[in-house]
Amino acid sequence: MKNRVRQLREEQGLTQKQLGEKVNVSRQAINAVETGKFDPSLWLAYDIAQLFNKSIEEVFDFKESERRWLKNPMANAVYVALITAIYAAIFIVSSEFVMSYENLLSDSGWASFIISQNMKFVGIGMIGVAIIVDTLSALRRKRYDEYQIVLLEKVFLFNGLFTAVLFPLSLVVLILAPMYFVETIFALILFQWGVMAITELLYLITNYKV
Repeated sequence: MKNRVRQLREEQGLTQKQLGEKVNVSRQAINAVETGKFDPSLWLAYDIAQLFNKSIEEVFDFKESERRWLKNPMANAVYVALITAIYAAIFIVSSEFVMSYENLLSDSGWASFIISQNMKFVGIGMIGVAIIVDTLSALRRKRYDEYQIVLLEKVFLFNGLFTAVLFPLSLVVLILAPMYFVETIFALILFQWGVMAITELLYLITNYKV
């Protein structure tokens, strides 16, 4: 968000640290606000404006933030399509070589499902869901509101954190229980994708307006 915080701060001879202390935030937070990397909460924006004896509108430009890419349903659809393409390719291609890593699978029902080369159908199903999401997104004209954006951000944050945990968790499974490695990876990937795609699809359906 564009703002005049740096200009007003320098006019009063304050450092970022001093300004942060006056409004009870860190120097890093002030720097992020000044550079437009962080949109302050309403209360923080109010405190900063009050400190400079200005209205909030005189300090902050409340035009739509370029960082709010989640407002656009098509931006979300592109993200879903990209992740879907990667995961679907993994499932479809690996299904063709399932016999080569059969010894890495247990005798569970999920493992039997994988050995039967069914993951390629899962991959195709994922592509179908992504097509539905993209189609609904292309037809939707109304953008998401701020509340919907916050919820979507939480879902994408969860997916990001889940991805970060996926690699070390995979290594642990590989070391402690190698026979469950492949099926565990497939299950985790499918779960992560499902949370992302289903959330986006539900948002599009429940908030759909052409």
